[in-house]
Amino acid sequence: PPPRRASCAPICLLPPALAPPEPRPPAERMARTRAAALDLPRVTGLEGRITEILLIPDPILRMEKLAGALGALDGSALEPVRDAYKGVLVEIGDPEIVLFVEWWARFDPEGAFQWTRTNWEANIPSVAASGARAWARIDPMAAYAGVGPLDTQDRPFAPYVVAVVQGWAESGKPGLDEFIAQLPPGHRSRATTVTVRRKIRRDGPVPTIAWAEAAPLEQKLRIYQRLASGLAEVDPEAARAFAEKHVSGPYGKRLPR
Repeated sequence: PPPRRASCAPICLLPPALAPPEPRPPAERMARTRAAALDLPRVTGLEGRITEILLIPDPILRMEKLAGALGALDGSALEPVRDAYKGVLVEIGDPEIVLFVEWWARFDPEGAFQWTRTNWEANIPSVAASGARAWARIDPMAAYAGVGPLDTQDRPFAPYVVAVVQGWAESGKPGLDEFIAQLPPGHRSRATTVTVRRKIRRDGPVPTIAWAEAAPLEQKLRIYQRLASGLAEVDPEAARAFAEKHVSGPYGKRLPR
């Protein structure tokens, strides 16, 4: 019988113009320093070490090395670290930017957040919100005073308010429920939704229901509605039982019937 021919993958049928390009070598793919483009001298010291890390081709290894390096530094290293970031073409919203903001916020949370508002690579909600969240872990009231006014009516999802609530909850500091209760209506609604859903996923349905039923009377209507919808996503039976228990009561008018 004639010799069998090796099967050809579908890519063999593509004309040359449509075939994917050959993968470029890592050195070329990661040649993204402005210094190299301008033929400037290689940087040294801490700035040079951070620059070398930012140019590691493997993204997971790069983040591992960067986290280790930044974790060992304090605020005195801000200038050389920031200079390293200036010398590398990091894309907007890259995780390296988030990590930098988280590190900076440890010793200057307000400065880190304001930097996200004025630098193109960081001026994206996910990065700015990480700065607000880190700020709230340290001083939640100051964080809300600084970022809350930015969540106006044209930002219905209130990413900064959400970040403050998350950071406050992570800090373990008391007073979050009382803080949410006195927020303006739009912020209060979003903060309640985030808090309830976070509790359901972290504490479970039963403790969250107990927390809701023990809430001050003036907060029950707002909490019950969001609790029923949040429970329905993770435990429909618990959601149904909760709604049936409270639907005819004074705080059940917004519950599903």
